[in-house]
Amino acid sequence: MGEGGILTIAHTPDADDAFMFYGIVAGAVEIRGFRRVRHVIEDIETLNRWLVEEGR
Repeated sequence: MGEGGILTIAHTPDADDAFMFYGIVAGAVEIRGFRRVRHVIEDIETLNRWLVEEGR
């Protein structure tokens, strides 16, 4: 299988949000098909704006 793209995981700094993705970001969970994981932490307003305005 060839190397894929970059998986971006974005969430708020709230502990419950961070906990959901800890295994992936820490490298304990293998994500096949992606060459790396980009981890983004932002406030909810910023994340929503990115989605609506920029389609991130």
